[in-house]
Amino acid sequence: MSQPEPPRASDLVTSVRLRHYPLLRSGKVRDLFDVGDALLIVATDRLSAFDVILPSAIPGKGK
Repeated sequence: MSQPEPPRASDLVTSVRLRHYPLLRSGKVRDLFDVGDALLIVATDRLSAFDVILPSAIPGKGK
């Protein structure tokens, strides 16, 4: 059985921009979008500890 490939640093998702949906708020690790009658919360690979956003992201953290 083959093992899945680990995430690569080039696969980091540290920011999200959606063309048709306005960004309401960008938090420490999640972005919030207005999609009409609902909200869309996108988890990113940004990392926060003790209310500090750390400079390095973790590949695959937002999955």
